[in-house]
Amino acid sequence: MASQEASSFRRFFQLVEDSGLRTYDGLVIQNASDIARESDRIRTQNTWTYLQEKHQKKRRQEEAIKRIGEDVTMATEGAYSGKHFRMGFMTMPAKQERLPLPSQGFTVRSQSLHSVGGGDEDSNPNRKQPPPKTQERPKHQTERQLRGGERGGRSQD
Repeated sequence: MASQEASSFRRFFQLVEDSGLRTYDGLVIQNASDIARESDRIRTQNTWTYLQEKHQKKRRQEEAIKRIGEDVTMATEGAYSGKHFRMGFMTMPAKQERLPLPSQGFTVRSQSLHSVGGGDEDSNPNRKQPPPKTQERPKHQTERQLRGGERGGRSQD
């Protein structure tokens, strides 16, 4: 009888242990599922928020472009005549209507062409050119410096 009771206790404890492990496994799976569901919810919420902010930013930019277009048309219509108007971060001068006419002999030339002397319409053969610079060899330069130092020493004596 003692061996039957011992074996009965073993089976009972084995059933209790198996039942506890099944319950524990079920809780672990449920917890993992809850974590995955919450992660999906947060990811979806972040994506939705990002898309809303992106849409709002695009809408604001389009509205700003529309407002700037209205400002430009108002400036050209004379509402801001002779004044500057602001376009984003830049201040633009209003259109100048008193510019000299091209028929008055006023021509615009590139500064680079002017400084180089380019352009055939202005070439003047009578214009004096500066004399070319002489190229000195380093040996002559050091000799001149030494002679200059000797003169300086003699004048001090």
